[in-house]
Amino acid sequence: MGGMFTGTVELKSDSVEHCFSDFYSKSEQIETIFRTWTSNGIVRGCMIQPLPFYRNDNLNKLIKSVDTNKRYLSTDEWSKLQSKVFPYANVIEEYTLQTECSCSKEMFFGLLMSVDTDDLKVSIQMNKDEELECGTCGKKYVFGRSDLETIVEIKVREQSG
Repeated sequence: MGGMFTGTVELKSDSVEHCFSDFYSKSEQIETIFRTWTSNGIVRGCMIQPLPFYRNDNLNKLIKSVDTNKRYLSTDEWSKLQSKVFPYANVIEEYTLQTECSCSKEMFFGLLMSVDTDDLKVSIQMNKDEELECGTCGKKYVFGRSDLETIVEIKVREQSG
């Protein structure tokens, strides 16, 4: 809360596809259709955003093609999909979604280096732990008195020399 891009969108749906579609239609103001598939522990998805002046019959054909070919879309190699399922389409972009967070206590240690030294000293005097939570995965990192003392020592050493 309070971040530059923090906001709330109420999602009322029984499927993740409808939740994503609703979110994109509200946030980007463009019709968006999602389809997702899970096979052998692998999740794949397709996002369709019609360009301005699209023809509704072409969009319906595309959605029907996606729905009809879900067996291929959920199991085949990506490189084969264009010729097998979408011979009329051009691949514009491909990317892999990061499914695991690579955060670490050391990463947040560096973040605490940006906290004012006097504020850290107050936490030390009060014997108060500082807890930081990763905004990506939600993992919490607790920095105790000895961690905070180490950070203060490093900061003082850097400031003096």
